[in-house]
Formats: sequence, C-alpha cells, structure tokens
Amino acid sequence: MVAIPNTSLYQIIKWDMKKIETCLIVLFALFTVQKSFAWGEETEGTVDGSFYIFDNVNNTAELAVANTEYGAFRIPKYVKDSGKEYLVTKISGGAFDNTMRDYSNLVSVVIPEGVKVIGPRAFYGCQNLTYVEGGKNVEIIGDYAFKNCKSIEYLNTFEKLEYISGNAFESCSDLASITIPASTTYIGNGAFMSCISLESIIIPNQVTRIYGLTFYGCSSLATVTIGRNVESIANGAFNGCTNLESVEFHCKNIGSWFNSKNIKTIIMGDEVEVLDESAFSYCKGLTEVKIGNSVTEIGKKAFERCTNLTSVRIGPKVSTIGENAFYGCSSLSSLKYDDISSVEEIGNQAFYECTSMTSFTVPDNVTSVLEATFYNCTGLVSVKFPGGLRCIGKEAFYGCSALVSLLIPGSVNSIEEYAFKNCKSLNSLMIEDGDTPMEIGTHAFESCKEFTSLTIPQRVVTIGSSAFYDCDGLVYLEFEKGGDMKTIEYAAFMDCSNLKSLRIGKGVTEIGEGAFSQCGNLDYIYLPKGLTAIGKRAFYGCLKLKYITIPETVTSLGRGSFWNCDNLVYVRSLIKDPKDTEMWLEPQAYMQHVTLTIPWDTWEEYESHAIWKDFHKIEVSYFDEKLYDVTGDGDLDMDDVRGLSNAILEKPIIEIDMKKANINNDFNVNSVDLIIMINLLNFGSPTPPIELKD
Repeated sequence: MVAIPNTSLYQIIKWDMKKIETCLIVLFALFTVQKSFAWGEETEGTVDGSFYIFDNVNNTAELAVANTEYGAFRIPKYVKDSGKEYLVTKISGGAFDNTMRDYSNLVSVVIPEGVKVIGPRAFYGCQNLTYVEGGKNVEIIGDYAFKNCKSIEYLNTFEKLEYISGNAFESCSDLASITIPASTTYIGNGAFMSCISLESIIIPNQVTRIYGLTFYGCSSLATVTIGRNVESIANGAFNGCTNLESVEFHCKNIGSWFNSKNIKTIIMGDEVEVLDESAFSYCKGLTEVKIGNSVTEIGKKAFERCTNLTSVRIGPKVSTIGENAFYGCSSLSSLKYDDISSVEEIGNQAFYECTSMTSFTVPDNVTSVLEATFYNCTGLVSVKFPGGLRCIGKEAFYGCSALVSLLIPGSVNSIEEYAFKNCKSLNSLMIEDGDTPMEIGTHAFESCKEFTSLTIPQRVVTIGSSAFYDCDGLVYLEFEKGGDMKTIEYAAFMDCSNLKSLRIGKGVTEIGEGAFSQCGNLDYIYLPKGLTAIGKRAFYGCLKLKYITIPETVTSLGRGSFWNCDNLVYVRSLIKDPKDTEMWLEPQAYMQHVTLTIPWDTWEEYESHAIWKDFHKIEVSYFDEKLYDVTGDGDLDMDDVRGLSNAILEKPIIEIDMKKANINNDFNVNSVDLIIMINLLNFGSPTPPIELKD
C-alpha cells in the first residue's frame, strides 16, 4: 500500500518523480474506478508500479491503471498483495487510456487466461499498440475499449467472447482481420466503425441484431457472412462500405439491410426463407443471383433497380414473387426456375421495364398476370401462358414493343384495360375458344400494329372501348357465330386503317359509336341477323366501302353511321318496316349517288318514309333466301358460305343440302355456285348490281 503523507505541497514536490507518479496513479484510480465496494471486501494496491483493485471475497483482481515502462506489457495471471495471491480477471475501464496518461510506447500486450472483462476505454487511443495476445477467456469488451488503436492488424485471440460493446474497435485503421467467436451474442453500435482495413467479417449465429454504424466506413470490407439468428440490421450499419462485394446469408429473413450497396454477389444458405421488402433494391453491382433452396417469398421491391443484374435463378420453394420485385432491372435477360410449379403468385409490376428480357414462361400455378407486371419490357419477344390462367391484368404487357405472338388460353376470362397496348410488333394473335366467358377491356390491344387477322371466339362477351384502336395491320376480322357478346363498344376498332374484311357473328346486337370509324380500306362488311343498332359514326370514313347489307332486325341507325364513306354506292336494306327505324342518314353523304335495294313487299313503306324515299334510286329484290339456305337453319348467312365452300373442297365440316347447293341447276356443285351464293347474300341477286360491276 502507498500512503500520502500529511505534509506541505513544497515537500511533496521534493519527492522523487517516481513517488509522484505512483501517487498520481493512485489518485487516478480512485477517480476512475466506477464501482462502489464495501469496506474490507475490496482493497487497492500497486504491483510492479501498476494499480490494482483486489476482491478479498473471490480472491480476484482487476488492473485499474497500468504502468508501462517498456513497449511490451504482460498482464500477470496472478498478483500478490499483503502476502495474498489474486487471480487477475478484469482490465478496468481506462487502464491503458492514452488520453489520460501517455501510453504511446505500448506496442504489445499479453492478456492472461483468467481475464474475462476488458472495461470501457481500456486501451483507448493506444495508437502504437500492434499485438494483442492471449485473452482466450475474455467474455466482455467494453465501450471504446480499443478505439483509435490504429496499429492493431489482427485479433483472433478472444475464443469465448460474448459481448462486444459500442465503438469497441472504432477507428482501428490497420485492423484487417478479426475472428468473432461463435459464443458472441452482442455487437454494439459503432463497434467496428471506420476500421478502414477490415476485409471480411463473420457475424456469429447467436447474434440477433447489428446496430447502426457498426461497420460504418469500413471501406475495405469486401465479404460479410450473416449468422442464422440475425433478425435485424439497423440502417447505416454498413454505410460507407464502398468495396463490399459479397454477402453470405444464413438468417431466416433477409431485410433491407444492404439496399443501395455496391455488392456483386449474394449467397443464400438453406436457412433463408424470405427476402423482405427492398432487400437488395438499388444494388447496382449485382450481376447474378441464385435464390436459396428454402426461400418461399421474394418480397416487394427485393431487387428493384438492380440495373446490372443479368441472371436470376428462382429456388425450388419460391411461391411468391412480390410487387416490384425486379422493377427496373434493365439488364435482366435470364430468368430460370429450379421448380416452376412452386410459383403461385407474381405481383404487380414485378418485372416492370426489364428491357433485356426476351422470353418469359408464366408458371403453371399462376392464375393471374397482375397490373403492369411486364410494363415496357421492350425486349420481350415471346411469352407462354399456362392452361389455367384466368386474368391478364391492367397494363400487364403495356409497351412490350418486341412481342411478336400471343396465344391466349381458353381459361382466360379477362384481359384488362391497356393489357397489351403498344405491342407494336405483335404479328400473331390467337384467342382460344373454350367454355369460359371472356371480357376484353378498354384499349387492351390499342396500337398493336402488325397482326393481320383476328377471329373473336364465341366466348368473348365484351370488347371494351378502343380495345383494338389503331391496329392498322389488321386486315381480316371475324366474329364467330353464336357468341354471347351483345355490344361492340365505342371506337373498338377505330383507325384500323388496313382492315378490309369484317364479319360479325350472330349474337351481336349493337355496334357502338365510332366502332369501325376511319377504317379506310374496309371494303367488305357482313352484319348478322339480330343486330338492332348501329351507333353514331360507327363506319365513319370507311372510304373503300362500296356496299352494305342492313339486317331486317336493325331498328336504329345512328347519326353519321356511314359519313364520309365516299364510295358507297349500294345499300341493301332487309328492314321490313322502315317506319320503326330511327334513321340518321344524311342526304349529302348518301342519297345522291346510292342505290337502295329493298324487300319486294315493302315498296310503299319505303316510298312514303321521310328519309328512305330520298335515295338516288330504289330497287326491289325478289330474292327468297330460304331457297338457298343449304345448312337448313332458316337463314342465308356465312355458315351457308362456309358449308358450300367446304363441300366444294371435299372437306365437309357442316352438313349441307347438296340439292340446294346446286344453285345454278347445272347438276354440278362448284365455285360458280359459291360465287352466286355470295352475291345473293350481299346483294340479293345472282350477280352484283350494275353500280359495282366496274
């Protein structure tokens, strides 16, 4: 023990420097020791110039203030005081604190195996400390314990470490390697902050949380391994890790811990089950990703804007690809599945603007392609739909300008608005028939400019407004007979400028406003019996249309139905009672040069009608269509034409009356009969009217 004598300041100054130094050590220890103790249980003393606190109950000691005369300091395993031996178990807070006393000469320290605690600021600022040896039983390292120990290069001695406090190794700028043992359960805030030489780190399995700034500014950190029990990593924990390239995960859920980082490789152990929202969003260094074998869900925005990501392999248990999961991954060109059947849901905008993707197979168990899933995937050439698909959502393939062919399965019941708008290269569109009624939404195929023919199957019940607007490659359009569709909506086929042939099947009762307006090349229209209304401007601007047959069931012709049809010269009306027809034909557009043909027994009704009577010429047709109804269904229509055509080709599909089929009575059914039938259907006579013989 060292006692301070009761004497004057002058006498104290006269002591030799060694004694003064010893006194200062004692005073400093008394000031800094952060522990209260009962008189008699703990005592203090110096051993070899260093100050210790002795626990007389447990026979242990803690080094409170070290006295280092040389560059190497070995902490003794045992120290003696007053003839009693104590096991050294703790290095007290500030024991080697270079801001409180000059420890600049300290180069190495050996920690005995009895030490379990290294206190706060224990080696703070020991900038020349290079080697730390021993300490295999250390369990706790306190706050700032090794802060600014700039010369330590490696630490692999703490075999039983459990607790690394905040800022424990902050600014250890030469620290390149540290082994954090499996026993560690806690790593504090800022623990390795600004360790600019640290190259790799393995987070042990027992750690559950990594706090903010833990690895902040570790600019050389290249690889990180995350243990299986990590549940959260705070924002900023890895900020400033500018060279971080590879992260290996063994935790159940991967959070948004590394988004916006420059990592190039991610490895997922079998422990990983979920990628949380924004897990790797804006990781522009990522080029390839293999989703782990146990992952079931790829969360929202998981890889959003990973603009250099080229290849993704979906693991065998993934059931959900979340909303915006690969949004804006403009380099993604390869997407493969370990087991495609596991995927059941692909979220909205999941592959939005993945402009390098050229093909996609929708998994068999996916029932809906949701809103904007493939929006603006301008490189997408082909897509394959499963047989159980039910819905293609709003804007699902909007702007897929390289898409060339589509086969819509018979199971699909809805193609929603704008689903395929601006698919400008689409040259083949087939909608399979089936038992499932289907709706085609507004603008669904607007500006799909390359496909030339389209058959609307019976199961289509709705074609929304502008559904095929500006499909100017479309040449042949046919609606199958007997469907449940009642109305062709507003502008549904407006501006299909190359459409030449239009056949509308039975079942359609209304052609909406502007439905076929500006179809400038349309020269053939077949309107079915059962049609009741032709809307305003329905065929406006159909410049090549020369003739039209209006079914007897029509009761309303909207204003301007055939305006600007400048070449229309022949109208055949089958309406039996024109006075019941709401009529908006304009004299200047039609009457002056159009011949009207009417049923033989309706002359008086047409002659007395305020509008119909003003046609340039009115002729009576004595044609009885029942004589030429070869299918026997009561009507002369396109089924009769098909039946006769197939009979001539000896490929009968529809059974017909061969006696009626010999229309010209030359005892031979051939193409002549077919031509006559077509003329009868369109004009009510065996030959076209004189106005059309040019």
